[in-house]
Amino acid sequence: MTPDGYLEVFMFPVDWVKVMHKQLLLLHNAVAAYFSGNQAGLDATLKQFSITLKAPNTGQPSFIEG
Repeated sequence: MTPDGYLEVFMFPVDWVKVMHKQLLLLHNAVAAYFSGNQAGLDATLKQFSITLKAPNTGQPSFIEG
């Protein structure tokens, strides 16, 4: 195995762990903000997740409803 292949094989799990740690931390922050009633904290966390919330009954109904 070449040194490049060695680096690819053993660096992937480290990057994966870092990404999963960040995602878990964001999820924890979102859940904590939701259950504490902290709307500003929840909105800030959802922006980091790149998730936008829709108000109920807006837009087109889902394929199940329609």
